[in-house]
Amino acid sequence: MRARHDYALLPPLYSRPDPTEFTESVIYSATGHPRRTMGPSLGAEGWPGVCHTDLHAVKGDWPLPSKMPLVGGHEGAGVVVARGSLVKDIEIGDYAGIKWLNGSCLTCVQCRQSNESLCDDATLSGYTVDGSFQQYAIGKAAHVARIPKDCDLEAIAPILCAGLTVYKALKASGARPGQHVAIVGAGGGLGSFAIQYAKAMGLHPIAIDGGEDKRRVCTELGAQSYIDFTTSNDIVEDVKKASGDGLGPNAVLLLAVSEKPFQQASQYIRSKGTIVCVGLPANAFIKAPVFDTVVREINIKGSYVGNRQDTAEAIDFFRRGLIKAPVVGLSELQTMPLIIITGFPTSGKTTRAKQLHTYLTERIKQAPSSATNPKYRLHLISDQTLSISRSVYDLSVLPAHTRSANASEKDARAAIYGAVKRVLSDKDIVILDGLNYIKGWRYQLFCEAKAVRTPSCVLQVGCSKEMSREVNEERLARRPEREDAADEEGAYAPESWENLIFRYEEPNAMTRWDSPLFTLIWEDGEEQTKQVFDSLWEAIAGEARKQVKPNQATVQRSRDAGGDYLYNLDRETQDIVKQILDQQSDEGGDEIRVSTGNGNSEDLVLELPAGKKIGLPQLQRLRRAFVGLNRGGIGLELVGNLGPGRIRESFVGYLNDAFEKEG
Repeated sequence: MRARHDYALLPPLYSRPDPTEFTESVIYSATGHPRRTMGPSLGAEGWPGVCHTDLHAVKGDWPLPSKMPLVGGHEGAGVVVARGSLVKDIEIGDYAGIKWLNGSCLTCVQCRQSNESLCDDATLSGYTVDGSFQQYAIGKAAHVARIPKDCDLEAIAPILCAGLTVYKALKASGARPGQHVAIVGAGGGLGSFAIQYAKAMGLHPIAIDGGEDKRRVCTELGAQSYIDFTTSNDIVEDVKKASGDGLGPNAVLLLAVSEKPFQQASQYIRSKGTIVCVGLPANAFIKAPVFDTVVREINIKGSYVGNRQDTAEAIDFFRRGLIKAPVVGLSELQTMPLIIITGFPTSGKTTRAKQLHTYLTERIKQAPSSATNPKYRLHLISDQTLSISRSVYDLSVLPAHTRSANASEKDARAAIYGAVKRVLSDKDIVILDGLNYIKGWRYQLFCEAKAVRTPSCVLQVGCSKEMSREVNEERLARRPEREDAADEEGAYAPESWENLIFRYEEPNAMTRWDSPLFTLIWEDGEEQTKQVFDSLWEAIAGEARKQVKPNQATVQRSRDAGGDYLYNLDRETQDIVKQILDQQSDEGGDEIRVSTGNGNSEDLVLELPAGKKIGLPQLQRLRRAFVGLNRGGIGLELVGNLGPGRIRESFVGYLNDAFEKEG
């Protein structure tokens, strides 16, 4: 990967994903470091953000063609490590960010009018060019976001996409301080930033979303009022009342992913108000009465992404502490009791899953709730809820030796795996209804649950092969009569059904990933079913719930109490690398002196190998190894003794040892 003359190079955190395979989980492969061909460079680390647009790119949901194979990611913050020879206003070591708009021509009419996103030659990060999900990402210097050094790189990445998008939309609405703005979809990712930016701009946000959990989130973020569309009898009147004088909000931001809110907005917007469309629901249309639109002078417009000036302003709001972007680890996003249902195809798994869902719903209602012990929330995930057709399991056209590599089935499992991981609370019970016939797949789910310190169990639905085959044949026979029926009554092709039966790996209670194991058979009545469900409840939520301890290798160590250790570790090692690059000669063998950083008059001495110049890739590799030793495991217990001066001394000693060994 070469740095072009007008490009800056930033390194996000993760290795580059292998674009040749999309399976149950993201696959990572090691890549070489880019060679520096022009200009100075300096190694560093950064943070990419993840957005639903990344999934749209993979699935090809939009009419805009994407590059394939593709490295996703269109929001990332990091430290510049290389720059092209024509780049003058970005220095090595500066903080910068990559946005959705990676580059534009800067010479067309739209670019000259600061509408760079509308340029015909615009390039899009993680869509038409490779994005931030790799070790090093390239951004056009004119378009990378300049980030002040006092900003937290971990937290600012989503500002470069979600924050910038809603800030631009609020500006486009023309709403002035003191006026009301309705935010539809306020409890989502975009909405959470829209509330904060609206409040910071002096507006009164009216949050519109569904559910009490969203109400709590929106209120905490600063929404003046909250309209729950799931319980509102007249959402139009409720929104008008929330605007104070009953005339409706001055502006509406439509961030929703369904079409209906786009039809309702014109009914409650104030006369001369502005409706700004931001969300992109599939195959949706905007409808508004022509008479009202003209007579009430309603303005309806779309808003895409912000330009460079919008970016600088959005970042400034964040820098001043007016916008909060919570940084959470994977364990904070994925903690959930997990119930894995398995059994033969057409053995009654979906029926049992619905019965279990009904049972758990009642148990959750009856369970005591408090601030320290909130009620569980319940999720049912299945092929039906994810709109996965049973045709993905049809392997009859494949040779026997390729059956386990069926691409469509892998994609289906990847969608299921992603849906399980996307639950965003530590008090969610997830019922996974599906074949789950591969023990390796069940083991993967078990490891996922264990890594986030939550119990899992397996519910096997027992049924004879003859009974299951009979049910499938009955469904096949009545398929022509039920073309419009829900897929839950779907049948498998006979060859596919036989293949699935042949490949079914029955759970074993003696293995840790299949235990505790609960069993219900076809003939079990209501009383026996309740007994099994009672036992299952005790295992996942009752007093019998076991304390799950993750493997130590999967535990991410936390920061030190002061919160500055990782920052100091990164900064001091970067500075030493920079001094080496600046002071060494082309012949090598230099004696580099670096300051101790604690005011001592004596310098630290680095002895470089003779006969060769130490390049950035080698220094970068050694710095990453040192940081890894002192951040993620070995040596972390010494955090309290590793101040900036001690870090520099240790790193210099580490480099001297490494250079001596490498000769």
